[in-house]
Amino acid sequence: MLKTLKKNAMALAALAIAVSASAYNVADKFTTAQSGWYTVTPDPDDHDNQNSQIIGSFVSETPPVGNCSPEVLPAEKPCQILLDLSLFSQTTPTGMNVAEAVNTYDAIIDEANSGGNEDGYARTEPE
Repeated sequence: MLKTLKKNAMALAALAIAVSASAYNVADKFTTAQSGWYTVTPDPDDHDNQNSQIIGSFVSETPPVGNCSPEVLPAEKPCQILLDLSLFSQTTPTGMNVAEAVNTYDAIIDEANSGGNEDGYARTEPE
């Protein structure tokens, strides 16, 4: 009886480990950062300084339209940034500055696919 109990305990422990590992792998697939357009908040006095551009939430995979557009001249303040996060080593860029996301965690500013000025940014229409 004691032998049977020990065998079952070992089998249950092995099963628990397998289930935990499987659950971790499934959860990891849902926490991968998503490439696309993210809001970006620049420093009002130095809007092109990537050290002070804070990445906000994911917006879309499609280019923004309206008063925040990749067609607006580069002299205007950025409002969104197109990030390729296929090599990104964190779960989200939200809250990081752009320089940190690019230089430390391998985010890529996707200039080639951003349209308009092809600088990877959408900018706010001047008032």
